[in-house]
Amino acid sequence: MMVRRGLAALLLAFALLPLGEVVAPVSATVANAAGREPLYEIAFVGPISGSARRFTLNLEDAARLAVNNANASHQLRFQLRLVAYDTKGNSDIRAALLHRLVANKRVVAVIGPTSPDGVQEAGPILSRARVAMVTPTVTTPSLATLGFANFFRDVPDDTVQGAADADFLVRALGSQRLFVVSDASVYGNTLSSAVSARATVDGASVVNQSAPITSNCGGTASATEYASVALAALASQATSLFYGGLNCDFGLLLDALNNVGFHGVVLSDDGANANELLSATASISAADGVYLSCGCVTSTNATFNREFASLAHVSASSASYAVESYDAANAIINALRTLKVVTRAALVNALHRVTVHGISRTFRFQANGNMTGTSVFISQVQGHQIAPLGFA
Repeated sequence: MMVRRGLAALLLAFALLPLGEVVAPVSATVANAAGREPLYEIAFVGPISGSARRFTLNLEDAARLAVNNANASHQLRFQLRLVAYDTKGNSDIRAALLHRLVANKRVVAVIGPTSPDGVQEAGPILSRARVAMVTPTVTTPSLATLGFANFFRDVPDDTVQGAADADFLVRALGSQRLFVVSDASVYGNTLSSAVSARATVDGASVVNQSAPITSNCGGTASATEYASVALAALASQATSLFYGGLNCDFGLLLDALNNVGFHGVVLSDDGANANELLSATASISAADGVYLSCGCVTSTNATFNREFASLAHVSASSASYAVESYDAANAIINALRTLKVVTRAALVNALHRVTVHGISRTFRFQANGNMTGTSVFISQVQGHQIAPLGFA
């Protein structure tokens, strides 16, 4: 039994090693032509293995590309290394890794975590150590109210996105009657409420409808609910419909709308903005023409697209939030460039001052860590593909 427990402990310890440190550790300085220069590490924290593997690997690869390009520029007074910490989607493993990276004095900042619960868990741990965390994916509004001075995100939160969605429907497309559907999740309710509130301010009339998550998306509601939701949308005489939720249920709603003959404009959010939507409807035509919004941007930068595809072996156009991860890394790198003496605390302060001219957009960080700007990116289902249109 002692041997088995010892082996189990060894295996757990190995599992907790960050991916970048499975090999022998590197010293805190590296040789160059002029002598030796400091080595700083940027930690990438997220579930690199498991069901979210491909999504998270795209984020890691984009951040690694930024670090590689910065090192290759030979314009830094230091060297950088990206170290991946695989949380495996497990809270206990994530907490252990966060404490491990804090103890690693070479780590000056974190890209991630990539989920709301991850950011909430990392906040106090990284805040105490004054380690900056820049998340490229988490849009939950309340995270900016927790008082962590080291919290940053380079993606608009859900309230910003919801308001921009309403402006797109009412001001850009001229819709005056909106039917707003929420999947009754925190995410869906937050977005839908923001859409309804802004649309009302914009002068449109709004009808709100709740359609709880079905078993198709891991919930408990019956998929038959969408027949009545579609009939209600049709009866409302709405000229546009907004859905706050995920693509798996959105496909069911689109089929129901198609069946009852609803011909208004339809818009949904980044929870539905995925290629899986294209196979989530019984009829391909049910999704045709649907608009999709996202705080994330589809890159039109040819150099980034080419370099990312070479490194990640996937197209940048299919890698959601990869651009934001690249920009998050460059925000950290640009802030580091401004420092004569690099410390964790100094880097946090520098991030509050830096202006980032990113692939996604030009932005600064506000006092609460949110990025400046209110624009969201709009795509549209055209045939059997999701085509980028541009900023709303």
